[in-house]
Amino acid sequence: MRSDDVLVLYDGSCGLCDGIVQFLLAHDVKNRFYFAALDSETGVIYRKRYGISADVDSVVVIYKERAMIYDDAAIALVPHLPLPYRLGQVAKIVPKPIRYAAYKLIAKNRYRFFGEVTACKLPTAAERVKFLA
Repeated sequence: MRSDDVLVLYDGSCGLCDGIVQFLLAHDVKNRFYFAALDSETGVIYRKRYGISADVDSVVVIYKERAMIYDDAAIALVPHLPLPYRLGQVAKIVPKPIRYAAYKLIAKNRYRFFGEVTACKLPTAAERVKFLA
């Protein structure tokens, strides 16, 4: 990975997380996103390196030697997307307690809203290199 790449750790059984990964793959015009499941060997290594508790089952974004979780992780992805998605950066103006509460509400109910992934879409050969074991 290059220094300007973005590593996304995700819950491999969460339908919302899977949707996020698929969305990022489809909109990765700068070829910067890489992925690893939270409980994979790579995920565990990065969680330990950045002191991220095993209790965190949310998307984690690692960019420029900084790890972000929860609402901060979601917002950290936006600048790496093409327009019009990059306009989502306006979410930064929402006060942190409100962003966090909204994020936690969605995260708490994500299996109910988005289901559980029992089978993953097989990545193409080009996508396969984006997934770290």
